Amino acid sequence: MKTLLKRNVAAFAAIFWENSANSNSFPGVDPSSGNTSGSESGLRQSDESQNLKTQEMVNSVLSKFRDLSLDENSKQRIESATTFLDVVKREKKCLKKLGAWEKTENMLQEDITPEKRKISDLQQRMVETKNANIRAEKV
Repeated sequence: MKTLLKRNVAAFAAIFWENSANSNSFPGVDPSSGNTSGSESGLRQSDESQNLKTQEMVNSVLSKFRDLSLDENSKQRIESATTFLDVVKREKKCLKKLGAWEKTENMLQEDITPEKRKISDLQQRMVETKNANIRAEKV
């Protein structure tokens, strides 16, 4: 149980560090002041406020984990973080593939809908023609 906790903490920390590095690399954003440049400042400010809230939560959780004083060598932390990141990358690839399949499915559904209407119209015409033939035979 303790090993699992250590592994999860290391993975969580690795993702946090990766996200911290990514958040500091946005063009037009001054990470120390939170100021943005350009016309996208409104969108970026809302994203930044959300990121700040998330980062505060992450920092809080990390500080609690640091307080636990778990002693594990850095090699194991790096291995578990790397493994976790590999799993996350595979999951992202799967999600992208799923999104592509869903998009293709939606396009095919859009293509097939008019064809279904045509079939329905032809079936209704066939019924009307049969009824007309039956009436014509009775006369």
